[in-house]
Amino acid sequence: MAQSLNVLTLNSGSSSLKVALFELGAVERERFSGGLTQIGEDHGTFVINVAEDTIIRQQLPLPDHGTALQVFARHTHRMIAEERGDRQAA
Repeated sequence: MAQSLNVLTLNSGSSSLKVALFELGAVERERFSGGLTQIGEDHGTFVINVAEDTIIRQQLPLPDHGTALQVFARHTHRMIAEERGDRQAA
């Protein structure tokens, strides 16, 4: 069985953070994509898409890029844990 490699891409702008996770193997597959927008404002937006479906859409305060990255990391960790069946880590 061939191994695959996961590649996380981050693109940070002045008020946004865009993300995508790709699985590279025999075929390249986007596992999810999304972003955090309106960083630095009272009500930012956090969106995660899997395939054609939006699975997370939240309005929340995103005072800075550090906070936005923490939100992304927390949700990504939970998604990967759930995918693996590790409910305790989720």
